[in-house]
Amino acid sequence: MGWKFSVRETNVDEEYPNNLLNKEHAEYLSAQKAAAISIKSEKELVIAADTVVYLGELHLGKPLNAAEAKSMLVLLSGKSHEVITAVTLRSIERKLTFSCQTVVHFSMFAERDIDIYIKEYQPFDKAGAYGIQELITQDRKQIGPLKIDKVEGSYTNVMGLPIEELAKRMHEFLIQLQFS
Repeated sequence: MGWKFSVRETNVDEEYPNNLLNKEHAEYLSAQKAAAISIKSEKELVIAADTVVYLGELHLGKPLNAAEAKSMLVLLSGKSHEVITAVTLRSIERKLTFSCQTVVHFSMFAERDIDIYIKEYQPFDKAGAYGIQELITQDRKQIGPLKIDKVEGSYTNVMGLPIEELAKRMHEFLIQLQFS
């Protein structure tokens, strides 16, 4: 997109209030991450994001090990689930948090394919124990051992940053900053 940026990691605790589900959960964590980054100039803009995966009201976080990853993938097999990424834009003067929701429909997975996926891709840093970019391309061509039947919504949202929505919201955010 032609943006110049630097990556700053935060060590934000990803605990959240139990009453927050889905969109509110993701937006809370995104705002926490944005607040943890110091801004030194009026020209700086923080973009923080957090992605959560929900199967109904069940939150599927990042698996701690292969057994937990397998358990999550078995749960998701043959079902639809929701991937929500929240993004917080923050400047010295202003803050905006929004979220994007995508529904992913998985085919039934063979146990062998789950084992191959976990061994090959080590999905321990991914909410829901998978990365869409390891399973299908952006134009929806199958590439990985686990099959996706359908994606309703933004592919880049499932990757962890809804680029199309971010570009739109960032444009609006920057215009509002100019006139405030």
